[in-house]
Amino acid sequence: MEKNRRESLRQIRNRVEGLWWESPIEELNLFQLQLLKKTLEILKQKVEKAAQMVNNNAFPFQTLGSAWTPPNCAS
Repeated sequence: MEKNRRESLRQIRNRVEGLWWESPIEELNLFQLQLLKKTLEILKQKVEKAAQMVNNNAFPFQTLGSAWTPPNCAS
């Protein structure tokens, strides 16, 4: 019962707050489409930046080559 009540409240809150970005693209007006486009561009930049940071941190000692290989492990 509590779960149903919580879900009903969530649905009402979503309708009131106007989650227009969840609407089908065909139903958005010009302003909403422009705002959505700008927001997606910003998201893309943030994702690219985060991916670059992950890539750079994945192998922090890569440029040092074999200098980090312990002496008894050298081939």
